[in-house]
Amino acid sequence: MILSLFGKKPTLENARTLYAATIEQARIPYFYSDLGVPDTVEGRFEVLSLHIYALLKRFKRQSAEADAFAQAFFDVFFNNMDDSLREMGVGDMTIGRKIRTMAETFYGRVAAYETALDNDDENQLAEAVARNVFTSNEAADGLQMAQYLTGLVRAFEEQPLDSLMAGTVSFPAPDQAFNDSATRKTDV
Repeated sequence: MILSLFGKKPTLENARTLYAATIEQARIPYFYSDLGVPDTVEGRFEVLSLHIYALLKRFKRQSAEADAFAQAFFDVFFNNMDDSLREMGVGDMTIGRKIRTMAETFYGRVAAYETALDNDDENQLAEAVARNVFTSNEAADGLQMAQYLTGLVRAFEEQPLDSLMAGTVSFPAPDQAFNDSATRKTDV
């Protein structure tokens, strides 16, 4: 109650903290130098989207509080995309269209990754990652990143929901997605 008097919203602040940690993880050079993700605006959006998707998947169907947090986290993500586009010089007249396109792109990725993970089909996931992240039709191109995504989803499932909603997260090291000892704890 006291916090609401001063306009501070812990859910939004915690969502911003988690988002900042997610951006930091998505910027790890390994994705671009070793896995070959294009080091472009689009490539960085794809890597960030993988991380955002995995976190949103963790919050899905948990509780009303988790749903509210997931919405705040998603809003922070797209507000940041809006700010980034404006910094790159995109004008007010086209910003809405570009954000709408980014949202449609994100939802398309979510649907493809969700289907593959629900089917427990590594090849289908690798194909989706190859198509979206690497603009390739070869599943082999997306295999390592698909394995990382699977490890990411698993790592988030093992982390307490309350900790994630407080902005504390441990990411698997991208070069050792399945090695339990290779995680980076981030509490921004």
